[in-house]
Amino acid sequence: MVSGLVLLALSAVSIPDTGQPGGGPPRLEVSEARRSGDHAAVSFRLANVLGAEALEQMRSGVPVVFRHRVEVLARRSAAPWPSKRHASMRIVTSAVFDSLTQRYELSRTIDLGNRHGLDSSPLEERSQTDSIERMRVWMTEFDQLPVLQLPETTRDSQLRVRVRSTLGRHYIFFLFPARISVSAERGLEP
Repeated sequence: MVSGLVLLALSAVSIPDTGQPGGGPPRLEVSEARRSGDHAAVSFRLANVLGAEALEQMRSGVPVVFRHRVEVLARRSAAPWPSKRHASMRIVTSAVFDSLTQRYELSRTIDLGNRHGLDSSPLEERSQTDSIERMRVWMTEFDQLPVLQLPETTRDSQLRVRVRSTLGRHYIFFLFPARISVSAERGLEP
């Protein structure tokens, strides 16, 4: 009985991701959240996410995949009710090192979803580079994303942008997977 309680308590302890560079834990910053009519433009950046472990994973031929969800939400006055989502986008980026060509294979898929009756297929982009800096920018900086379609009747002061990024997983006691994720919010500016 006691050993079961000790095991349960120890399993709740998180083991930090050792693949992070010296800059600390992963961070996400929404650098732009701007509305123009019925569109919203969003830019964001990740920091401290491509450490030695991630680079080693790429070099061994295993892709490093980051998943992001960008949402434009309306503020709700009642706390128990979830915020109303006006628009969303899912982004999946990946990078892997091809040892034969000595280049990074990069891919990005952006799914704008089916909002306001628009049926759009995901946008896919692929690239190759031998530059580790270009690979880092591809995986961590998102400046020219497609705009999100918004209803024109929503007031700007009620809207905010939330970005949540899932950067992989780590294991607690080598048995229990736990996701590594970061999120950030910012009010939508007119």
